[in-house]
Amino acid sequence: MKKNYFRIICAILALCFVLPMFAGCAEEVPEETRPVTEPDYSPMKGEGVEYLTARSFAPDRTAGEVSEDFRKAYVDFSLKLLNECRGNFEGDALLVSPLSAMIALAMTANGAGGETLGEMEKVLGGLPIEELNEQLFNYTSSLRSTDNAKFNLANAIWVTNDPSFSVNKNFIKAVENTFDADIVSANIPKSVDDINNWAKEETFGMIGEILNEDSVDPETVMVLLNALALDALWAFQTDDGACFEDVFNGKDKATFMWSDCDGYIKGKNEVGIVKNYMGGNYAFLALLPEGDVHDYAASLDGKTFLELYDERKKAQYNAVEISAKMPHFSFECSLNLVEVLSKMGMPSAFSGASADFRGLGTSSKGNLFIDQAIQKTFIELDNSGTRAAAVTAITMVPECAPAEKIEYYRVELDRPFVYAIIDTQSGLPIFVGVCDSISGQK
Repeated sequence: MKKNYFRIICAILALCFVLPMFAGCAEEVPEETRPVTEPDYSPMKGEGVEYLTARSFAPDRTAGEVSEDFRKAYVDFSLKLLNECRGNFEGDALLVSPLSAMIALAMTANGAGGETLGEMEKVLGGLPIEELNEQLFNYTSSLRSTDNAKFNLANAIWVTNDPSFSVNKNFIKAVENTFDADIVSANIPKSVDDINNWAKEETFGMIGEILNEDSVDPETVMVLLNALALDALWAFQTDDGACFEDVFNGKDKATFMWSDCDGYIKGKNEVGIVKNYMGGNYAFLALLPEGDVHDYAASLDGKTFLELYDERKKAQYNAVEISAKMPHFSFECSLNLVEVLSKMGMPSAFSGASADFRGLGTSSKGNLFIDQAIQKTFIELDNSGTRAAAVTAITMVPECAPAEKIEYYRVELDRPFVYAIIDTQSGLPIFVGVCDSISGQK
């Protein structure tokens, strides 16, 4: 009997000694090795960069049709953005990406309220943010990538890991669901290189830097990013030997090509062409006005642009032949959109006193507002195809911080013209620009 008591006492003592050891081992298991079932939006510790990928958590959704109201609102925004940027742009051959800008601003608007939200909705075409979310989801879901027309679109939101800022979980869920945005927690001022590397990777290496370390406010709590890129071959290509030298706009020496096209545009004050890329999902559109190109661009609205595209005459075998004299060109653009967007009608978003971005999150250091709105674009067009890319960054800081006869059409793009790279299904411009000089081409 005494032996049995002794054995029981020994067993209890052993358990008392061994169990804490196992408990200690359990406490030492790194948290990041545990299975993740849903994203944790609380600020992460440390200065390292940690990703929460939206693609792992977003629910399955089926995209619907793009509405006519959205088509018109989108192109109106595109042309207003182009013309407002033109007033602030000192270089030649302005190029903007309305899609990149609209997505970055729409993500931001999901955290806006009151007058700030109203202004942003109006600038973005007049649709309520819930409807704009749905239409952007429908539209971006329709954009395809193929081997000969590679298209990429990516969104990311970098959130500070500074405990003074608390991100709004509903905002994060909203942008994940609509924009498939990757959520990154980091020390933002120390992560500029990582942000630039993200931009470079998502644009096929065409845009290597979107933020400058010296220009990023140390108090930045959030950076909202969109990147998109297209690398596409022409459906009908021109041999190198068929290219020739000529003069653009009477003064700039340039390489030209005569190229078969897929569509001919004839309006009241312009002619133009549509030239498809391989696969037919994307196309280059050019509009050659009778008068001054800048006056023409200023007069162009969404309704007219869409009518010109929708009513184009299409090339047809043994019926309609269309060709164009097209210059080779390559440009980069850097655009500061703060003044542009303020003039377009959303000034409160850039004011620490009046901005309402409580839906993004709250900072103990003051009211949030947009500090920077930057877009960089790139285009390279030659006889093989086109490479184009854009990155838009928005930084948030606290306040104190067929015919019987053959028809033949020919358009000579040897003087200033408006151009766009469009999605052929909807006719909406992914890029839109004005080529009035090619003397500074790279």
